[in-house]
Amino acid sequence: SSTSFPYTPLFRSPRVQILNASERAWLDHHAGMIRLAPDPNFPPFEFFSPQGEYQGIVSEYVRRIEARLGIRFRLVRKSTWDEVVRAFQAGEIDVVPAMTPNPQREAFMRFTEPYIEVPSVIVARTEETRSLTLYDLADSEVLVLEGYASHQYLLDHFDYLRIRTVPDTATGLREVAEGRADYFVVHQATFAYVQNQLELRNLHIVGNTNHLVRLAVASRKDWPERSEEHTSELQSRQSI
Repeated sequence: SSTSFPYTPLFRSPRVQILNASERAWLDHHAGMIRLAPDPNFPPFEFFSPQGEYQGIVSEYVRRIEARLGIRFRLVRKSTWDEVVRAFQAGEIDVVPAMTPNPQREAFMRFTEPYIEVPSVIVARTEETRSLTLYDLADSEVLVLEGYASHQYLLDHFDYLRIRTVPDTATGLREVAEGRADYFVVHQATFAYVQNQLELRNLHIVGNTNHLVRLAVASRKDWPERSEEHTSELQSRQSI
């Protein structure tokens, strides 16, 4: 049986955007030099296969951008999402194809309009039969992905929670499934994908966080042309 991975593509217009002469010249000048670093472990949106291939929903967006703009990004592979963010801050990469804008990131990144949104949910073992909100978890340990927008959301709005970070979704799901934690706040689509992959049948969604994760393209603030080009390209294509 097939498993659906809920997410919402936000741009559906088939309009074709044409780069102006200065934008085309800028791209030609930077041909093969624009370093793009995906999240290495964010299925089904983007990840690397065991063979090292860049895959996922976002990778299809990136390939369509390359084809329509006539460019090739220099793919940079990092081991974790936290490494991607730190590399961007250190000037080692230029573009992150799927990141949620927030005030902390906007201090050093320029963002397009979001092009995908996905809800963030609360996952627990199936023995938990209540319908829960984050306000119900004050006395429980709550897992969240380290460095992700959901992590910052919890810190900003639910500082009374006992938060423990995990490096990836598979780790978080195993921690809850095996009883080492009670709850995991995670992207709904990622939960569906990884749960299906790991066959963890004793987990289910028990609540919504009311936090919609909106993915946008992030680029260097000293490259203003990049965001405009990415935004035009993303708005010009139909959803995959």
